[in-house]
Amino acid sequence: MRIPYYPSRESRLKHLLEVFEPEPGSSIADLGSGDGRVLRVIASKFDDIELYGYEKDPILVEVSRRLSEGYRNIHFFNMDLFNVDLSKHDIIYSYLTPEALGRLRNKALEFIESGGIWIALDYRIPNVKPSVVIELDKWHRYYIYSGNREKLYKVFKI
Repeated sequence: MRIPYYPSRESRLKHLLEVFEPEPGSSIADLGSGDGRVLRVIASKFDDIELYGYEKDPILVEVSRRLSEGYRNIHFFNMDLFNVDLSKHDIIYSYLTPEALGRLRNKALEFIESGGIWIALDYRIPNVKPSVVIELDKWHRYYIYSGNREKLYKVFKI
């Protein structure tokens, strides 16, 4: 499956950071991390969490590493996002196609039901009701999924 490189806009990420407060020590993964901008934006505000980018394209992984030099809490891995062990993370960020999210659906449900939080930009996980929807503008929104409401409202100030 080919997933196009289409980076999240920093303005949308900054909107997320207005309501996002991950707990110190949290582990956040970006599936299909592209050039790493999502992780750099988060790391610029939070230096007490660990951030992991998973990207299949080795050129983008190298670009990510170079652009992220100086961030001690960001780690990039050249691997297929469908093979990532989600259980190692507390929060997942994705900006993926509906087809990719459909393929990840069962893994996502297991992750969410075990207490994880999944943040999906623009596209829903198929046939899964989000816990919260944050509208950014007429066309863009964050779909937030969590099986643990208490944890969700600790992480998101909404």
